[in-house]
Amino acid sequence: MATIDWPAPLGVAADVLRVGGASQAFNVVTGSVGEAPSLSIPASVLAAGVTVMPVAAAEPCGQACVQCNRGHAAQTAAAWRPDTPVGPPTSDGSTMSTLETELAALYRRDLARLVRQLDAIDDARLWQVVPGVTNSAGNLLLHLNGNLREFVGRQIGGVEFVRDRPREFAARDVPRSAMTAAFTELASLIPGVIERVPASRWDETYPENVLGEPLTHRQFVVHLYAHLSYHLGQIDYLRRVLTGQGALPPPPKK
Repeated sequence: MATIDWPAPLGVAADVLRVGGASQAFNVVTGSVGEAPSLSIPASVLAAGVTVMPVAAAEPCGQACVQCNRGHAAQTAAAWRPDTPVGPPTSDGSTMSTLETELAALYRRDLARLVRQLDAIDDARLWQVVPGVTNSAGNLLLHLNGNLREFVGRQIGGVEFVRDRPREFAARDVPRSAMTAAFTELASLIPGVIERVPASRWDETYPENVLGEPLTHRQFVVHLYAHLSYHLGQIDYLRRVLTGQGALPPPPKK
């Protein structure tokens, strides 16, 4: 067990803290309104990287209390500090919040899906379009590769990269082996960069004004994830139309 000093007074009376999601165990603490309590958390929970949130003792919170078998209130805005992460230290000595881990997990999942889409479409159809569609699946893949390597890999992670955006949409017949290698690497590179972002940096302004208004690193990385998901859906439907096949089966469980 590890003892953590809660960094701010509780906003409401509370005798438990919720650790991470509802599936995590509750941890009893001693504290009242205006006091900053200490709590004990298993080292295994800390190692996973979690955000700890106080929960008030009032109305039952249902499923969240299965493990402790007690009635507590659902979390309220007054009862917790979402900007106060508890987790393993990062390279700069800060702690990792669930923002890094959850964003990295989403990118890791959908980049793996891109690799599966690439594997499921043959070379000829990879560069083919249909009426009303401008970009092939191959060009959308090249675009996502350039987009994420530039905006996450280089500008956030400091990974050397020179982008050629026009070529992303103009290139044809890029060898499949090169595409597969690029996306296999990307699926590891991008989540790794995101996991290493110091907590203090998320609220800093992103260095390039890409969308016509200044955004924080947090806002822009969330935007980039939406951009990734948007093009992933386009690639999936292009593959279905061109091949006549349906949704890809789920990947085998590890």
